[in-house]
Amino acid sequence: MSDTPEVHELVRRAREGDRAAQSALYERCAEEVFTVLRRLTGDEDVAADLAQDTWLRAFARIGQFRMAGPFCAWVYKMARRIALDHLKSKYVRDREPLEPGIADGAPPLDLALDRVVLERCLDTLPVGYRTVLLLRIVDGLDHREIADQLGVTPVTSRTQFHKARARMARCLEAG
Repeated sequence: MSDTPEVHELVRRAREGDRAAQSALYERCAEEVFTVLRRLTGDEDVAADLAQDTWLRAFARIGQFRMAGPFCAWVYKMARRIALDHLKSKYVRDREPLEPGIADGAPPLDLALDRVVLERCLDTLPVGYRTVLLLRIVDGLDHREIADQLGVTPVTSRTQFHKARARMARCLEAG
């Protein structure tokens, strides 16, 4: 699925620095981009910051958009990468040795360890597998919706989901 000639014209004008065209493209996709960022981060303020980063990057790189797929899907992929990079860097920054009772209200050690194992296993997945898995399980999207979001086929979404689930199961069993 590709964009309409109107969207292609907006992209062409945005490449030339037309602020009205950039604004129109932003209006087309902004809500969807923010929604995915909020779902991935779980924090509206962080999502707003990452959305701003996404749009700055999108318009800085708009010359790289090939118009082969939907513009919003291209921006969505960029937002997803930015969110995953943010989450990965946050995970590395926040990771500390787990000792019970270090902080008031700390989760029981076994729950904290389970979360660490889960995050470690998620980190081992290729980005495509991880994204499909999160969109399917966390966001509750069906494979057609995932395919539309990512610019792939529903068959690709199903395949990546099943492979991601199998890899997660093996990793979680290994602990």
